[in-house]
Amino acid sequence: LEAEAHFAGVPQDIEWAITFPAGSPPDGSGGKLWMRQSRPITNLPPQPIEVSWEPPPPIQILARRQIVENIPDPCTPLFDELYLAEGLETVTKGTKRKSVMVGGGQLFLTLNGFAYQRFDFPQVVGEMPKAPTEADIDAAERIAAVEEQKAKDSQRAKEQGDSEQEKKDLEVFLSELSNDDRRAFDAWSESAGINDLAHAVTIPDIKDMGFGAGNKIKGNERFLREWQEKTMPDIVATTDEWREVDPTSASDQTLFQGVTELAIASGMFWSSNSSHSFGVAKITDYQLQTFLQKTLPEHNFTSGQFLSGFRSKTIEANEDLFKIAQRVRQSGSLCEVVLITPAKRLMAALRDHPEGDEVVNGIEDYLKLYGHLGYSLDFAEPLPLEDPSGVLASMKTMVANSNYDPMSHEQEATKKREAALAEMEQLLEGLPYWQFRYRNWFTSRFYYIREEVMYYLYWPWPVLRTLALELGTRLVDVGTFETPDDIFYLYSDEVNQAIEARGDGKSVPEFAQLIAERRELREARKRLHPPGTIPFEASEHPGVKFKETQIYNDPTSNTLMGVPVSPGSVTADASLIISPDEFSQMKPGSILVCPMTNPAWTPLFAHASGLVTDMGGILGHGSIVAREYGIPAVVGTGIGTQRIEHGQGITVDGDDGTVNLKTD
Repeated sequence: LEAEAHFAGVPQDIEWAITFPAGSPPDGSGGKLWMRQSRPITNLPPQPIEVSWEPPPPIQILARRQIVENIPDPCTPLFDELYLAEGLETVTKGTKRKSVMVGGGQLFLTLNGFAYQRFDFPQVVGEMPKAPTEADIDAAERIAAVEEQKAKDSQRAKEQGDSEQEKKDLEVFLSELSNDDRRAFDAWSESAGINDLAHAVTIPDIKDMGFGAGNKIKGNERFLREWQEKTMPDIVATTDEWREVDPTSASDQTLFQGVTELAIASGMFWSSNSSHSFGVAKITDYQLQTFLQKTLPEHNFTSGQFLSGFRSKTIEANEDLFKIAQRVRQSGSLCEVVLITPAKRLMAALRDHPEGDEVVNGIEDYLKLYGHLGYSLDFAEPLPLEDPSGVLASMKTMVANSNYDPMSHEQEATKKREAALAEMEQLLEGLPYWQFRYRNWFTSRFYYIREEVMYYLYWPWPVLRTLALELGTRLVDVGTFETPDDIFYLYSDEVNQAIEARGDGKSVPEFAQLIAERRELREARKRLHPPGTIPFEASEHPGVKFKETQIYNDPTSNTLMGVPVSPGSVTADASLIISPDEFSQMKPGSILVCPMTNPAWTPLFAHASGLVTDMGGILGHGSIVAREYGIPAVVGTGIGTQRIEHGQGITVDGDDGTVNLKTD
């Protein structure tokens, strides 16, 4: 206590010693206790904090979904302001989206630092009408009569248009069938005698809101064409424009202008089109999943069984990393260096190795292609391009596991898909069979866009971080910051205040304490477990449940429920990986248990026999990659990382959506 008091009450790390004079009793008495040294503890974990998960009025419903699935940790202030509040609210340059929320306001926001999407849509929360007067009723009846006729006319025109589009969609499907399949379809359709054949095949008679959108080729391809021709090129062009700026010679104002424009452009990339293109892949996957559940409820089919084994950027990235591991395996001395050197120091060790040049060049080329794919969408987090230790940890595992070959995973996934298709041939016939064939074809047609969108989601971040950290370094030099990344813990007006002070040759010393407090608060918030839906009962609303990414589970149960996204069952030990710093703890053949995954986590799947996540849905990153690798997966358990311990035996059932914990 005296030592703590000497250091202003800061907890101490104390080293003690006991000395015994000559002739001391053998029982250890008579010794003298000495304090050898005392130093303040600087890395104590943050103390638990009490928070409320009540949304502030007028907000009624919040959910951790959509783009939020890529932001697992509490947001930093600058990201919250520039990306969530500005970028995601911008649909075209200089134009904000019109709020459709009851009560107005932005679509994405933070609560206790965690990002959420609002669900205050009129069709979800509704608005309580005021008591009508008699005049109101008379006027409403007259208006209703006119509107009813308009609705009938509009519906008639829509049905006629839908009917024509359905015929065109069916023709596209039929044109891509094999000759044998086309003859089989023609023979069946002629004998079936269905009046509106195109509608019957392309739109199954299933009462589910998921079939109300994204069910026509023309509309879906319009979104994808716009993404390919405008949205994606725009974010690349904006990034390239700022990449040409020399950070060392640019003014402070120019540096921060670049940070601001890139953050907003990235948010606009999502809000203007990418969310819709991404949504096309998501809704068509959902439609296939729903069709399987409604048509063959007792068979536990999932859409993933029919969408696995296809090529994607995820598969390509893993194969590229494996090629580097193969090169390492060719040299005994390189193998030794890779296996014994910690991932954090591996690049330096390889550069010093006489045979390391080719491997180093391979890693650098890999990072040029994939190093921008961050572990979190918050641009405050370092990228693999800057700290490749997560990638190198996965490469080390590939080198250590001589039996690993990514092609075997792809081949196994393809076999599973073909087996599932063969089973459907036996289970379905007539209209349900051709509905399945069409729905599976339709979903596969748009499935690819999901990974394409994700690849460019983080595209501006290497340039943004370069500009931000250069500005941060200058503010360190003047005494405002302690470290360059302090910049992410200020808001724009505060950054501009620091820039203005630096222009006058001054610092803003009070920012040091402010930043320290915000850092400490963020670290404390990381220990919280944000609810998937607020309030909890809102998760039962069809408009919210339809998009649920976290299932409620009893925190004391040894059986967790989640969303089954990749079929099969596996029992193995769990590798509990909370952050990229723990990638080296991934054990080959274990079940990956983590909060969520995004493209930067992909290398871990090469060594996983199954997947469990806290947050995720049918078309989340983890779901797609698990299918591609053919491993059972259950996502959206909500509390998987809290209930499952590293090394604990668990069973993942990707058909039923359960995770059973061994307690022996």
